[in-house]
Amino acid sequence: MNRVCGSTSVRRRISVGLAAVAAFTWLGCDEDGGPRVPARLIVFPYFVILDEIGATEQFTAHVQDESGNLMPGVPVTWSSSNIAVASVDSATGLATAWGPGIATITAAAGSISGNARLEVHIYSGPGRAPVFAVDVSHWSGYLSEGQVACWWDLGVRHVVTGTQDPSITVQQLGMAVNGGMTVDAYVVLEWDGEIAQQVGAALSAVMPYPVQRLWLDAERPAGVWSAYQLVGKIQDGVGACGTFPCGIYTRKAWWLESTDDSEEFAHLPLWYAYYNGQPNFEDWHHPLIWFEGPFGGWSYPTGKQYDSDQTAPDLCGVNVDYNIMYRADNPYGGRVAVAVQDGQRYHEDTARHAKAFAEDLR
Repeated sequence: MNRVCGSTSVRRRISVGLAAVAAFTWLGCDEDGGPRVPARLIVFPYFVILDEIGATEQFTAHVQDESGNLMPGVPVTWSSSNIAVASVDSATGLATAWGPGIATITAAAGSISGNARLEVHIYSGPGRAPVFAVDVSHWSGYLSEGQVACWWDLGVRHVVTGTQDPSITVQQLGMAVNGGMTVDAYVVLEWDGEIAQQVGAALSAVMPYPVQRLWLDAERPAGVWSAYQLVGKIQDGVGACGTFPCGIYTRKAWWLESTDDSEEFAHLPLWYAYYNGQPNFEDWHHPLIWFEGPFGGWSYPTGKQYDSDQTAPDLCGVNVDYNIMYRADNPYGGRVAVAVQDGQRYHEDTARHAKAFAEDLR
């Protein structure tokens, strides 16, 4: 006797990242004609941060059978572990932020379930939202009062100066402070030199000014140095900071390849470079490709350099990089939360994909 299982072809739209794709799926039967059974449920995105009351996030459940094939149409029920932080529509998976904190968003289909992490950070008061920031170097030259005033008119509120030439550094810091802006500084770490001395010299140069943070710029080619050695050198730089607030500036691809995705510095603020021209952190919270998203144990960045002086137009006649950044007077800017469960698995998966991609390029 022949058994007939699910003779209807169903066309549905399923979410994959931020794109929507169409898929034809025969519901009800596996390849051998037997009934298909849900075996795994994955919630996407794995990890989300919302920054205002009433903000929403659409979660999507991907149900798979034992072979890893998607099973559209399987009923899913959504719930939140903390409705004071975020509620979620039990039928649609649309979450809404209601207060600061952390909630686990769960999708269940019968006996299987999947989770996502949702954090709500509330910013209020002056200086607590990310600001438009520029960073400059000795190549930018001395600044004029008119150029800094022009920056202010265009919305710049924070300036990060390089420490390559101390005479230019102090002039740039002075002009930015006089123009009403907050300031940071950065030092490019040269691996073949003494890192502690480099950091010490940078601190000496900026000490007379109200610099909020010194960023340790880790981006030079690794050369002959191993990941273990480079991590040690960065630790030397952090140690040389002493009690002065320091952070890490880097790129995800460099960090994965050069430090083997070390998490030794996840307690420090992160300023990362990703030149997509977008003054937001969407690439971090909603990654679409391996070189987007969290790395190095950081779950929330302090700053993003979103356009470089190589491609961005000069700002008021000055060669600058464009950034969005939480200033040090923002208590949430340096917040580090530990990703859990699916969020941690996502972090491990992206690191593995990154390394595989790097191997393919060799």
